[in-house]
Amino acid sequence: MRRDATSGTLGMLALMVATLCACTDGGEASSGGDATVEGAGLPEGFAVRLDRANRDPADFHVAMVEGALHFRTGPSGILYRADQAVDAGDYTVSATFTEVSAPFGHREGFGLFIGGRDLDGSGQSYTYFLIRSDGKYLVKRRSGSTTIAVTDNWVPAGAVDRAGEDGGDVVNDLAVTVAGDRVTFRCNGVDLLDVASADVDTNGLVGLRVNHNLEVQVQGMRVER
Repeated sequence: MRRDATSGTLGMLALMVATLCACTDGGEASSGGDATVEGAGLPEGFAVRLDRANRDPADFHVAMVEGALHFRTGPSGILYRADQAVDAGDYTVSATFTEVSAPFGHREGFGLFIGGRDLDGSGQSYTYFLIRSDGKYLVKRRSGSTTIAVTDNWVPAGAVDRAGEDGGDVVNDLAVTVAGDRVTFRCNGVDLLDVASADVDTNGLVGLRVNHNLEVQVQGMRVER
């Protein structure tokens, strides 16, 4: 089922978060080195970390368009604000994602990450929650140049809106809630996965992950405590 894209104010991102991302396995392994780029070609205050240090950051396009973050990616990577971390307590991070003109059967993922550490170094770590337009989701952890499965690869979920055979924009609301010793991953108001907080990364930077060769718009990202 597809829903029309809604207008939003991602300008809320800087305010609300300040008060307080064709690999079918969900991400490329990093080739090592510092793949972080700040400033140039990005909305003010944001940084990008590519999966592979040998890829050109200019091919990971991000712009603020009518209050939303608009991605056009070549390589896979994450986008975040280096000053936005959640280091303690319960919280929920959420956003609305629109895959623009999603082709039928396209199998590249995008979504949220939490618990980001050392994102500009070789010891990077975070947990990411992705969906893709064939109606599946994935949760994984990144640790340095490797990734660790939390779900058993990509999991089908009826709650994930998917592309039709005629293509078109596909809209999904994603959220990750950390509450005590549990973490819940949610799509369109439906809980998809609940895991022990000890099994994922929870404290650290939050942000967005977009895999390669995608056009995705993100609205209304916020962190609530």
